[in-house]
Amino acid sequence: TNLIWGYLGDKFGFRVTFIGALFLWVIAGVLMIFAGTVPAFLIAFFLVGAAQSGQQTSSSTMVLEFGTRDDMPMRLALTQTAQGSMRALGPLIGGVVAQFTGNVPVFALAILFQISALGVLLGIVKEPRTARMGSV
Repeated sequence: TNLIWGYLGDKFGFRVTFIGALFLWVIAGVLMIFAGTVPAFLIAFFLVGAAQSGQQTSSSTMVLEFGTRDDMPMRLALTQTAQGSMRALGPLIGGVVAQFTGNVPVFALAILFQISALGVLLGIVKEPRTARMGSV
């Protein structure tokens, strides 16, 4: 899926790839909650991997879209640090929640946050490429 996300990121910018990745994550989460068969669960895991690939691609593309070229290394370092922190804390927090409430609430909470992020992206965040074209 890296090839697909890379093409979409180059062609349309980070916003499209991030929206697509979030959409796949929501579908994967719903599948994991309701999957009754091994093939359905395997499809959910494939979708999670595809979504993670899209998120990584969009985060790299996002850094390229904002700011000046001179600030790019600092933006890359900052975004990677923030993402790494969340990748370390997320499973720990999810494990604690799962320990006390079970797996379904963890997936439901993840889906809620993903839908919220989709709402922000669709309603507030504008694609920088088209915003720049409008101001030229």
